[in-house]
Amino acid sequence: MQNKSCTYNFGARYYDSDASIWLSVDPMSNERPNLSPYNYTSLNPVMRVDPTGALDNEWELNKKTAIVIKTIFFLILTLLISTKHVLGQIDTNKFNLIVSTDTTKLHVNNLKTIDYPFEVIIKHHFKKIKRDKWFLQKKEHFLIIVVDDFIGDYLSEVEKRNKYQKFILNDYGINSGYDISCRMIKKNSVLLSRENLFIGKKLFYYKYKTLDVIFISNLDIDFFGITGTKTIEFIYKNKKYEFSKNGKYNSNEILHRTFKNQPKKYENVITNYKLLNHALYFIEYNTLIE
Repeated sequence: MQNKSCTYNFGARYYDSDASIWLSVDPMSNERPNLSPYNYTSLNPVMRVDPTGALDNEWELNKKTAIVIKTIFFLILTLLISTKHVLGQIDTNKFNLIVSTDTTKLHVNNLKTIDYPFEVIIKHHFKKIKRDKWFLQKKEHFLIIVVDDFIGDYLSEVEKRNKYQKFILNDYGINSGYDISCRMIKKNSVLLSRENLFIGKKLFYYKYKTLDVIFISNLDIDFFGITGTKTIEFIYKNKKYEFSKNGKYNSNEILHRTFKNQPKKYENVITNYKLLNHALYFIEYNTLIE
């Protein structure tokens, strides 16, 4: 601060605190010609700082300060949870976990070979979820490939029948094609609301390296290379919490346990494709919210 005045020397220019203005232009104002040369922090003093009076920058915490703030935050959160000051004392409702298990056997058509586009689909799916090479060696999951035909709803019954009969000949439709979606599910695990995925559908099984692949479709199609049938066992675990006076869990603990037991991120990733004869188009990938 200058003697007997209310001006502050920021280095590149002076600031008048009484008038709340700079007394000279920003020497680097030519870098941002769209703004007034007298502006402060690009008119965004909340998110930006200008410690020198020259070109402003985004506000950033140094690493040590950020670590200290995060440490304090997590210590306070841990203290609140451990003492149940917030979560325990307020919530007096108690619940017990009830688990019921149902084993379902699926009878699927066994495929000896698959056509080239579907092998490309398998490889591309893993590339999108960034688990390409090493993930193919894992044996804990099924890759589910759903074959659908959205445009087929607008075809006549004769056109549909002719189109689907050609599928076994690796003729995937010149005019409309097929809609393909892929996702992973864990073997013998909680399948949430995914049981209906297999009900009333045509199922085909294929072994791709060490990976089990199941093709699903509600269309009247058949793959080339069927060599009999195979039985696959799924275990459905239904978990629910029932109110009990002497229950083990409160509402907040149930919320935490439910969140913790959600499928892995890559299990909820779906990749979508359009198969038009032997041309394959990647459409999009998205994440389910279940």
